[in-house]
Amino acid sequence: MTWLIVLIVADLIFAVVGSILWKKSNRLEPASEKDKFKFFVQNQLGLIIAIIAFLPLVILIFTNKNMSGKQKGILGSIAVAALVIAGVTGTDFNPPSQEEYAEQTEEVKSLNNGNNHVYWTKSGKSYHLYQDCSYINTSRTDEIFEGTVADARKLKNITDLCDRCANRAKKEKEAAATTE
Repeated sequence: MTWLIVLIVADLIFAVVGSILWKKSNRLEPASEKDKFKFFVQNQLGLIIAIIAFLPLVILIFTNKNMSGKQKGILGSIAVAALVIAGVTGTDFNPPSQEEYAEQTEEVKSLNNGNNHVYWTKSGKSYHLYQDCSYINTSRTDEIFEGTVADARKLKNITDLCDRCANRAKKEKEAAATTE
């Protein structure tokens, strides 16, 4: 029984690590939403693997005639808990898509005079159009990184444009259009 618990825990560790790596891979190279089935499978593969890894084990434990009720209860609850943990860890609740990434890049280009250039910080949750944005220019900021929208996504997993920078860029575009 001890060995089975150790194997379930080891399986859980491998399933969780694999799911985390798979989600990271999908952030770097997302699927297209055009093919709904492929999009679902690629983004929810961690959940699918968790079900494949643990559901048969749960069924085998509860249908095993050589185990006592106590053993089935202990091993079954551990296997079900592992299934739930691996399933939740493997589920991508907000999966990215190629179309979403293209839309974000186009938004930055339209606000930034055709330039795909943004700024971000190590602890930030958004990328910025302006290096002097008050959200990234604080006393706590050690370093401001710069690059493309894709760089911000790959290096820091940032997929959100700063609202203050977006509003500032829109106002500057409106002011430029009025003066012409």
